[in-house]
Amino acid sequence: MDRNTPPDPGIALYCRRTGRRLPPGDGRVVGDREILAVAVFDDGTSIGLTHDVVIGRAPDTDRRVRSGRAMGIVVDASERGMSRCHALIRITSAGLVVTDLGSHNGTDLLDESGDWTPLMAGIGHSVTDGRPIRLGSRSLSVYRTRR
Repeated sequence: MDRNTPPDPGIALYCRRTGRRLPPGDGRVVGDREILAVAVFDDGTSIGLTHDVVIGRAPDTDRRVRSGRAMGIVVDASERGMSRCHALIRITSAGLVVTDLGSHNGTDLLDESGDWTPLMAGIGHSVTDGRPIRLGSRSLSVYRTRR
């Protein structure tokens, strides 16, 4: 699967870097939760998202992750420009919403003209499926499995 093609929710997902199947099960359910979206990072790593997600070096310090209202995705602490709790991605019935959580180096969206547009911290921004999101020196795209 290339990075610009949304994953097919009917097939199992595999991490491009490690080759491990993601997530356990049939690729659509984690435990008793359905996968609502798939995050595909710039290194090819794919992660099934069952609900909202906080991304950063230490996302478990965020109250949403501690309470179980959001999953946490840990990005290697050696990554330049990544805050402990960098950004929140919400999966709603209307689409995806990205919020910068006051990160030091900001969160940017790639616009139609190919320029990176910085997001204002604390304000949710609607994002279309597959639109690249930059967090510090890393980027990812998120694809909903249902529309």
